[in-house]
Amino acid sequence: MLDGARYPTGTQISDELMQDLEDRALTRHGFRGERNYTLLPVLRPAPEPGPEPEPAPAAAARAAVLTALASPELTGLSRPGLAALAASLELPWAAAREQRLHLDRGHSRQARTGPAAPFRYTLETHLLAAICHHRLGMPYSHIAALLGAHYSTIAPAGQAITALLSAGHPALAPGPVRVRTPSDLRTYAATAGITIPDPPPRGRVRK
Repeated sequence: MLDGARYPTGTQISDELMQDLEDRALTRHGFRGERNYTLLPVLRPAPEPGPEPEPAPAAAARAAVLTALASPELTGLSRPGLAALAASLELPWAAAREQRLHLDRGHSRQARTGPAAPFRYTLETHLLAAICHHRLGMPYSHIAALLGAHYSTIAPAGQAITALLSAGHPALAPGPVRVRTPSDLRTYAATAGITIPDPPPRGRVRK
């Protein structure tokens, strides 16, 4: 039977979605299972979500910093507006990330091995870093320090966000003040009644 459906090329699939498909749609054979497998006619049921774990101190500290940085007085955007902007970037961000990973690896994605990283900074975190850099003039090194992150994690992500938005995007327009250090930011935020918490301890993260 001729299949007349259209299948556009270049579609990017996230690592998480691919892993879910492998877990629920495939039965791998005992011999060379990476190549020999059966595609199930019906997906296996998704696993039941477990109870929400207690947030670790570092995660709670990081969330408090991000909540403060997302204040409209600092971003120039309402919180719903910030969330909507982050949502609009999800697909192009995922595609750009997969392309970067492909170039770094030099080959297509393979099955993951080894322990997973403790956490991954969210797209909204990277967006906040780019806004703080362009709107407030903060160097990425200081933004990384606020998040308990390393410069090499935050700076490339902020630059990637800038490339997706383009330099003329309103969210990246210079704001009413320019700050340089976390101390400068705390002083400016305090005038609007915003407290910037202490940064969390730096941990190992996925980019």
